[in-house]
Amino acid sequence: MLLVGSFIALAPNEYLMSMAAQPDQAFSSGLPQGNVTSTNLISDVRGMGGMLLFIGTYVFISTFKAAWRHPELVISTLVYSAFVVFRTTGFIFEGFPSMGILTAYFIELIIALIGLFLMKKKKQELAGV
Repeated sequence: MLLVGSFIALAPNEYLMSMAAQPDQAFSSGLPQGNVTSTNLISDVRGMGGMLLFIGTYVFISTFKAAWRHPELVISTLVYSAFVVFRTTGFIFEGFPSMGILTAYFIELIIALIGLFLMKKKKQELAGV
């Protein structure tokens, strides 16, 4: 999350171009080739990247702070589960994306499942099972 969030937040045009986004030709006069010119789109993408950057920073710091580990587990499981659920929704409505996105999907699925398993294990420990 930390690395991907940094890339998206700090270089949203490059991120969108890596996803084969098409530059907005209608408003591209005077802009360098390869830039998406919708300030609304760039703003949203940068904001989402910043969110991943902040969450990733929290997850990283939590590896050194025991008190933060349970909230980190919940947060990271929610984030990765959201990616899995909504990418799956995209597969249903828009079809399958490139192999790079499918690879990310399977990594996110594995991380989400591990998170769910660890949360269940933690709940059982707290219940004394």
